[in-house]
Amino acid sequence: MQLPTAENDVVLTMRIWDDGFVPAYRASLDEFTARSGIEVELEVTPWADYGDELRAEVAAENAPDVFWLNNTWTGTYADAGALVEVGAALHPGAAEQWDATVTSQFERDGGLWAVPQFTDAGVAVYYTAELLAAAGVSPGTLETLTWSPEPEKDTYLATARALTFDAAGVAATDPAFQPGNVQMWGTSLGYDLQAVLLPFLGSAGAKFQDGEQLAFAEGAGIQALNYVVGAIHDAKVAPPAEETIADPQRARELFLEGRIAMFQSGIYSLREIADNAEFEWGIAMLPAGPAGRVSVSNGIGIAGNAQSASPHSVVRLLEWLGSAEGNIPLGVDGQSVPAVLAAQPTFFKFWKAEGVDVSPFFTVLEGDTIAPPCGARFWRAQDAYDPLLQSVFAGQRPVHEGVILAQDAANAALK
Repeated sequence: MQLPTAENDVVLTMRIWDDGFVPAYRASLDEFTARSGIEVELEVTPWADYGDELRAEVAAENAPDVFWLNNTWTGTYADAGALVEVGAALHPGAAEQWDATVTSQFERDGGLWAVPQFTDAGVAVYYTAELLAAAGVSPGTLETLTWSPEPEKDTYLATARALTFDAAGVAATDPAFQPGNVQMWGTSLGYDLQAVLLPFLGSAGAKFQDGEQLAFAEGAGIQALNYVVGAIHDAKVAPPAEETIADPQRARELFLEGRIAMFQSGIYSLREIADNAEFEWGIAMLPAGPAGRVSVSNGIGIAGNAQSASPHSVVRLLEWLGSAEGNIPLGVDGQSVPAVLAAQPTFFKFWKAEGVDVSPFFTVLEGDTIAPPCGARFWRAQDAYDPLLQSVFAGQRPVHEGVILAQDAANAALK
């Protein structure tokens, strides 16, 4: 891609929330600078702080020039006039080179408000081969697991119990098991919207939202959340929710320590696991629920700040990041699945060479999917439901009562 000569002495800021992407982006941005003369400073703000900081900066009109955006926030910032409308700003036909499943997440009111960067594909289950072997569970068994609120139809919890051990090495299937002293858990189930809550709601036949209204307490929604909470507090097959709520990366850390047998997550954990796991591991399909096997598929885009002091340079950077050459570095080392179609083969080529079968992340999307959160005011709803659902998962509030309160509070916040 040939970029025109740039303004001199322009320094743009770009913000992301995952430092694992720094090497890939640095390679892309350095090439952009070499071609355009535009310097780009790359900032990383942890996910836990990203949303609040960005919201405050957009309101104060001092946000970064470009920044990562998920579909949850698109409506909020687009409606506020804070984003560059990339559909009009970039060259005609730019969107045709992007993965439509990601592009569609950033469309609103006829406009396109971010340049797709990568797709998370679907959710799958990472497993620790040694723990499975010790419990006599084959990787193939994971592919057939089902969860159900009806115990006679449920095979997931029985397998998770067989993979859960106390400090004395006694399995949760043994009457001598000490539930107050668990050292290895069978599963990672916890308060994780993308990896756990949405797949369980979807596979129960429930919804997270109906339009922009929250709907997770409707139909089979409460049954699904009750099952997950029960796995933590009753069956004791998942880590304490207080730990995983306080540190969203805690479940992944425990998996890498060899203390979780089945870690439910997405492609966004793949590079970290491949780099740091000191044991044999693999990837299996999600468990199926009463409504089958259902996943969410999300994507990340890069948005332009409409209040930037360097609007022309921002558009040039967005155009670069949406090109095959600018997007390839995100897939070349297996970090993510690039959203530019011509760049996607780099991801699959890398993991094939590594001997890692990534097909479960994509096969699951051949079935039904549950939509990711959306809405211009979703952040208000999330601020309202988050503490209530967290209290449910922490065992501080009954499931039925807490889930209804959380939904009611969320929908009230939307008014």
